[in-house]
Amino acid sequence: MRPVLIATASNLVAVVSGVWLGEHVGGPYGLLLGVVVACSLAFISARTLWRTSSAGALAMAMMTLVVFALPWAAGASESTLAFNECETHGERVREALARYRDKHHEFPARLSDLSMHLPGELIFPPHFLKYERTSTGYTLSFSDWLVTHEASDQRAFLANK
Repeated sequence: MRPVLIATASNLVAVVSGVWLGEHVGGPYGLLLGVVVACSLAFISARTLWRTSSAGALAMAMMTLVVFALPWAAGASESTLAFNECETHGERVREALARYRDKHHEFPARLSDLSMHLPGELIFPPHFLKYERTSTGYTLSFSDWLVTHEASDQRAFLANK
């Protein structure tokens, strides 16, 4: 019974780590890291069941790979959508920050104080959109592995490589 629990736990870890890695690890090494994690979890699942049934162990390893790959693909898709949402709706956040300052005479401590849907939210934190209130205003940014977009209370978003 214990090997089955370990294999099941390994598959639960595969789901959570698959989503998180898909959302947060992009670029040329993101896929490689995903493959390493998926294969490691598949090995753990297979190793725990090997003495019981080699066919069952191989089936569990294959299932672990699939259980990792599907959430990873969903997380990667969610990441792309969140990044694109920042690109298309980032200026809405700047406008909301200006309205907040006009009403409260200061910028909010956190973006969540704006009481609006924020672009770039992911299933697991951290989210794409980063906000920091400064002594004179704020900085707002989001990035992927290749490009960083930055804005402030004084200027619109600019992309930097």
